[in-house]
Amino acid sequence: MRALRRLALLCAVLGAFLLWFEPPNSTFDTVPFPGPGLTDKLFADIPHLGEYYLQLDVPKADTALAMGPETILCSLRITLTPPKGPPIHSTILSFFRYGQFGFSRLQSYESSGGRWDLAPGRYAIEITSDAPCSDVATRGGALTFAQKISHPTENYLWSKFRHYIGVISLSGGLIGLIIIEIVGGLKMRSGRE
Repeated sequence: MRALRRLALLCAVLGAFLLWFEPPNSTFDTVPFPGPGLTDKLFADIPHLGEYYLQLDVPKADTALAMGPETILCSLRITLTPPKGPPIHSTILSFFRYGQFGFSRLQSYESSGGRWDLAPGRYAIEITSDAPCSDVATRGGALTFAQKISHPTENYLWSKFRHYIGVISLSGGLIGLIIIEIVGGLKMRSGRE
């Protein structure tokens, strides 16, 4: 019985350790699309190396069920300031539609020409609008940073595997400890009678 108790305790501790030291997920701020001549600033916490782009989300303009190709022409100047090193300057001239959330009537656009291979760290991103963008101004829009994922990466698969092993180990260890204590209590009680 002591060996089972130690095994259950070891599983619970291992699961808690795996979940406690789980690497953080990416976090990106969302800001409104800047007006002409205005600048928005957002922050991006990037946990691992990858390709990132600027994402524009706007309300759906029509009632069509199918999603056809659409390009929004907007001129934006982007400055990415990494934790170490010089700032990265680039210009985005358009966004192309790549997805939509039908229930919320929201369409997502990816910046064309604005992709960056970034190392882990906290980045400050300044977005300046050079000229009026009538398509976004009439519909409203929000900008955020997103990671380009074309297929599940090893980092993603390993993090999910580690997470679920931690959950199973912690749950199994705690349930095992509870069952062992209940069985031990029942044995002690039946020994007294």
